[in-house]
Amino acid sequence: MKNKSKRLERSLRVIQYLIKQHHPVSLTHISQDIGLNVNTLKKDLPYIENLLSAHHTKLMRKPGVGLWIEGEKQQNKIYKNFLQLQNKHLPLDAKTFILHAFLTEKKCPTVEDFCDMLELSKPTVLKYIKTARTWLSNHTINLVGKPGVGYKLYFTEDNMRNAIVDFIEEFETEKVNELMACLFTHKKSCLFKFNAIDAFEFIPIKTFVGKMEAANNTDLTDKDYASFVLKIAVSMHRLKHNFIIRYESKKLFNIMQHPVYRSASSLIPSIEEYFNIRFFPEDIAYITLSFISSKVKESSMLNIINNKDHSIYMEYAKEIATIANNIFGLPITKDTEFIHMLALHLKSTLNKIKYGMKIKNPLLKEIKEEYPLSFDIAENVTKILSKKLNLNIPEEEAGYIAMYIATAVEKIKHARIKRKKVAVVCAMAMGTSSLLFWRLLNEMPDLDVVQISSYKDIVEGKLSKEVDLVVSTIPLPPLKVPHIVVSPFLNSDERKEIREILGIVKGRCPYPSKDELSKILNRSVIIPQLKAANWKEAISILGKQLFKKGLVKEGFIDAVISREREFPTGLNTPIPIALPHTEFKYSKKESFAIATLKNTISFREMGNPKNRIDAKIILIPVLVKNNEEKTVFYDLFKKCRDKNIATRLLSAKNEEEIKQILEKPYK
Repeated sequence: MKNKSKRLERSLRVIQYLIKQHHPVSLTHISQDIGLNVNTLKKDLPYIENLLSAHHTKLMRKPGVGLWIEGEKQQNKIYKNFLQLQNKHLPLDAKTFILHAFLTEKKCPTVEDFCDMLELSKPTVLKYIKTARTWLSNHTINLVGKPGVGYKLYFTEDNMRNAIVDFIEEFETEKVNELMACLFTHKKSCLFKFNAIDAFEFIPIKTFVGKMEAANNTDLTDKDYASFVLKIAVSMHRLKHNFIIRYESKKLFNIMQHPVYRSASSLIPSIEEYFNIRFFPEDIAYITLSFISSKVKESSMLNIINNKDHSIYMEYAKEIATIANNIFGLPITKDTEFIHMLALHLKSTLNKIKYGMKIKNPLLKEIKEEYPLSFDIAENVTKILSKKLNLNIPEEEAGYIAMYIATAVEKIKHARIKRKKVAVVCAMAMGTSSLLFWRLLNEMPDLDVVQISSYKDIVEGKLSKEVDLVVSTIPLPPLKVPHIVVSPFLNSDERKEIREILGIVKGRCPYPSKDELSKILNRSVIIPQLKAANWKEAISILGKQLFKKGLVKEGFIDAVISREREFPTGLNTPIPIALPHTEFKYSKKESFAIATLKNTISFREMGNPKNRIDAKIILIPVLVKNNEEKTVFYDLFKKCRDKNIATRLLSAKNEEEIKQILEKPYK
């Protein structure tokens, strides 16, 4: 952006000039000495203040006296830091600046104010305000504009605090990473200034959080540890500026009964004394809810497995495992670690929903794309739990459940062989780190994950000496061994880069080859525009054709019908489909039967048998025991659940047209 680049250049010139001065200088003198228009200089002053403030330095202004810089003692060091801003630490861009202003200013600026401050046209400013309004709306904050009056925000204080933390984490990522590095080392001082809040010494907050963890026998994940620290800092910032949280008395009373509230209440005086701030019961309640909603490390979660109130969540987890087991045909119900971890996750999440806290899942879109079948199972499971518990469970939670299911599947599919040694670092919860762990093992045949660590472990030098590569979901400090930053889903470019670093030539292809797909398509059963009275007749017609081709054994049809009665497979996808199937013992060759239906056929819904869906496509997989990867089936399933591809399948008039549609790579 040209305006931003010019403004940054001008600001650095002003800062360089002021650093060299030993006394206050008037705007007129600065303008004359550096050849800058005095009106432009006046407009740049808020920007310069913001730039200096972000680096613990203040621009001092006094009418009739002039301007001067107050902060670091070493002037050369100050300017060296600001020179690095040109490529590394650029200040807020215009779009973010506008959002920042709405979040932090007591009186919202007008459109004209923004035009003057940013040197932008009115249409551009209005476009950026629209973007800010959408962001705020997603955080349950309403931005309302009134002609001739200006803008006003409508919000609850707890939503505003959460929004400010999200702003910091989204737009000041590098500073958050620097804060984490500071928190996880043994420094005596940890002074930080973020754009959205005052400067704070974070060591006393770190001490408070450590005592909270100890009091509740909990160890927060790196990311949630940093978020919790920021929520306390934001709370103090808001309290200093006289913003108070209000909870209705019943909600406040319920929170005050929680043991975490009692520990927070007993520990908060240390913060109050150090910062000379008083926390009200509602503020302690907010801190309590923030702590409860934070994700914890696997090691500390395992400490509470034997708690009495854990059994009900174990039952929920077993129910989910059973449904997944019946769809994937893998022994997921035998994975006790998966069931325990899922139960603990459910316990944490359902508590959040109970207290009215919003579930956020930044990986939801990727989960839907990478693991559609796991997500469909999870979505149906959340419907069941919603009815049982009378709670509104959002799809973000379905995404997390899908991640646990996908992790269990990846784990079972893995076969141990000699591998390169890798460490995994993840600042998020165990579900994400576990998924990355098993994705790595399955994607890289010559790789062995010997360590799963936190950011804190790396900073403290706890990295195994045997490691050939560190794979991380967040940037790390300099290490002696190579490291790469990836997403938990390992896209193709990331897999390729890991193989290059480790010298791994071959890797498992996540999709079937063209030859493999064509081979199975040619021997399978494909029936367009099938006419059948009901689901039993449809299964019988397809089953007979599979048997006739020698793809299944005697008893296949009865087994599929019996299983469908017990475990329905109707899926409420954009164009509803059904996946009736049975055990490996009835299979002869890997294949499938697919039918598009002349008239829809009613199937009971997977995981929610009281509901019925009108299926338009039936896909019956015939899977063999020694082919656990099922790449062809997953490829076909993705295509059938895709609305555009499914629509084309329904329009196909013959078998050859369906083959041509299914043979094309899924994108």
